[in-house]
Amino acid sequence: MKKVLVISATLVVITIVVAAMIRLPHHTLTAQQLTAFTGRYEMQNKGYSAYVDVTVKNNALEYINSWDGYERDLGYLSGDDFMVKGFGWSLKFGRNKQHTVTYLTAFDNTRWTKINRDSSIASAARWKLMIDDSKIHPYAIDTAALKLFTGNYGNVKISFKNGALYFTNSTGYQAMLTPFSATAFTFDACKIEFYKNTDSIRKLSILYENGFAEPYLSNR
Repeated sequence: MKKVLVISATLVVITIVVAAMIRLPHHTLTAQQLTAFTGRYEMQNKGYSAYVDVTVKNNALEYINSWDGYERDLGYLSGDDFMVKGFGWSLKFGRNKQHTVTYLTAFDNTRWTKINRDSSIASAARWKLMIDDSKIHPYAIDTAALKLFTGNYGNVKISFKNGALYFTNSTGYQAMLTPFSATAFTFDACKIEFYKNTDSIRKLSILYENGFAEPYLSNR
C-alpha cells in the first residue's frame, strides 16, 4: 500500500514539474512593441501563394491563415520568438538592418515575407485571371496524352470521356478539366498538377487560390 502511495505521489510531482517546464514564460510586450510584428506575411510556391495575417487582440498577438481562417493566439517567448498556444508551433520573426520586422519563419522553417496587403489582393486577381484564361485559351493536348492521366489517386478519380478529362471526388462531385499545360489542368477555381515518373503518373496535387495544396498519390 505504501509503495502505491509513493508511486502515485511521485507521478503527481512529475506531472507538475513537466507542466511547469512546458508553460510559456510570463513575458509581456507593450502594445507598441507588438504592433511591430503585425501585418500580412506571404509564402509563394510554383505560382500560387498563401498568407497569414498577424494582428493584436486583447494585448497579445494572434494570427489567421488564408487556408482555414482560424484565429490562433500567440504566446510570447523572448526576443522576436513566439509560440502558437495549444499547438506548440514556433514562430520566429526576422528583421532587416534597420531593425524592421520583414519576415517570419514558421512551421517547417518555411520563410514568409511581410508584404503590403494590396499585393495579396493582386495575387488573388492574377489567380482568377489564370483560371479564366485557361478556359478561353485551353492548352492543346491530344487524346493519347490525356488518357495517360486517367486512374485513381487516393479517393480521387480521373476519367476520360467525350474527348476530355473529368475529375470525380469521394462525394461524387464531378467536373471537366481544362488543359492548362502539358501536365496541368484547371476546374472551377482550382488547378490540378500531375507529377510524372519516367513512364507513369505518380501523383496529382489540387492547388487552391489561397495557397493550400492537396496531394493524392496514384493507386497504380
